[in-house]
Amino acid sequence: MQKDVLNKLYTKLVGVIPKNVLVKKNKSATWKYGYNEKYDIVVISKTGEIGDIIKMNGINIALPLQPKKITKRHSATKHQYWERHEYPKSLKNFYHISMERPTQYI
Repeated sequence: MQKDVLNKLYTKLVGVIPKNVLVKKNKSATWKYGYNEKYDIVVISKTGEIGDIIKMNGINIALPLQPKKITKRHSATKHQYWERHEYPKSLKNFYHISMERPTQYI
């Protein structure tokens, strides 16, 4: 029988970065995207702020900070949604031209 620890995909790390350093750098948003040699972590946040740090396959990964407010479209429904955005004019012209059927083959 395998232990649950062996089946985990990742583990959450605590204390990799001192609390005061984490708060100070998050406040000023100065974490740089990529590998940080000083703390041996890979920062995948492009906003300059990091949240949890996990270890996956021997690599320490600093995850982006979770948003403080999440907006919802309808409070009654809990479904995810997707909104269509307008295409740039240059793409609209290309789309209409490429999707038209040639009349000679119909």
